[in-house]
Amino acid sequence: MHHQNYLLSNEQLLQVFNLTHTATAIHITEDAIIQEANDAMLRIWGKDRSVIGKSLEEALPELKGQPFIDMFKKVWNEGLTISGKDTAADLEINGEILTFYFDFEYKAIKDESGKVICILHTAIDVTERFLKKEAEERAAEKEIALQREQELNEELAASNEELLSTNEELQVAQEKLSILNNELEERVVKRVSELSESEDRFRTMAEGTDIFIAVGDETGAAIYFNKPWVELTGRSVEDLLEFGWADLIHPEDRDRYVGIYLSALEKQEPFAGEFRILNKKGNYRWLLASGPPRLHPDGTFAGYISSCIDITDRKQHQEELQELNEEMAAANEELAATNEELAATNEELAQTHNDLVAYIKKLSDSEEKLLQAIETGKMGTWSIDPNTMKVTMSAFVKDLLGLDMEKEVDIDDVMKAVHQDY
Repeated sequence: MHHQNYLLSNEQLLQVFNLTHTATAIHITEDAIIQEANDAMLRIWGKDRSVIGKSLEEALPELKGQPFIDMFKKVWNEGLTISGKDTAADLEINGEILTFYFDFEYKAIKDESGKVICILHTAIDVTERFLKKEAEERAAEKEIALQREQELNEELAASNEELLSTNEELQVAQEKLSILNNELEERVVKRVSELSESEDRFRTMAEGTDIFIAVGDETGAAIYFNKPWVELTGRSVEDLLEFGWADLIHPEDRDRYVGIYLSALEKQEPFAGEFRILNKKGNYRWLLASGPPRLHPDGTFAGYISSCIDITDRKQHQEELQELNEEMAAANEELAATNEELAATNEELAQTHNDLVAYIKKLSDSEEKLLQAIETGKMGTWSIDPNTMKVTMSAFVKDLLGLDMEKEVDIDDVMKAVHQDY
């Protein structure tokens, strides 16, 4: 019997082709008409054999607008190979569009003259691998976010310590100011009672301090400004006495502070307030003002001696702390959302791992049963690779045919071992 009688028919070759685990299809023309597709490819497409003979776009209309149809045309027209890894594709499975990820290859197959006769299409579904990698990347990003949160917490702790120190310094300054105001008031009262407000001595004291001091009469009109006011506003004493400085107060603070002062003046009681004032350099400085009532020797209201200190640095520290607190609040919200996403991803990974363990156990059980059946029944198994003509066979068949157990076997070795009459 001739060897040719043992060659597989086209139908048998297609049956073997359909058993391969790698999803494979053969296409012709630039429209990628499906010449053949094995079961693994049909499962990926979610289709049955009714798609054989149709163009890829006709069989899988959901591919319209995706790059794959144009890739097939390029491979057919230019005779090249296009491949990709972790490539996303949207496929309709059971009426639902789902996104999968594939390692794929479109390879132009040519005849002896170099003409493209078909396109060999292979694909491996790597969706699970891709999603696992993506989950790991997200987990790494969340770890970075956690580290950043820790750094922000440390920065906040340092800022709180700095603020505490600043507040302590401010408290000391306020105590000193209170002492100074008390001393100033006592001195003024003493001068009024003794010398009817010795103006020369008062001016000497006021001009020798960095505190902004001003004196107003019972009507609220200014009658004195010390030198620091001139240096701050850039206005002369005469201009300050004539025009004052209320117009230099920040528009957002002006009505509020003026209201505090006028209300206190009406009631002839102490006042205090904070406001921003424009200095001669064109910058706004925060001032803390306070003014105890000034009295005549007979105890009647004579106006105010007001004093102001620059609290710009303290205000800036407060604003920086507020901004930092807002950033921390936003970071905490983002971290909470990230933790929820991570928990959901961990649950999905745990379920996938359990499913994979069960599937591997099932495969192990099936393989062990098959080996037992072959050994018990003295069955021989063999298969042939149609591309390389290499033959894979069990030890029983090699022993039956008298072939070397250690050597690779091809189809010619098998034919030589079979008696020529058969």
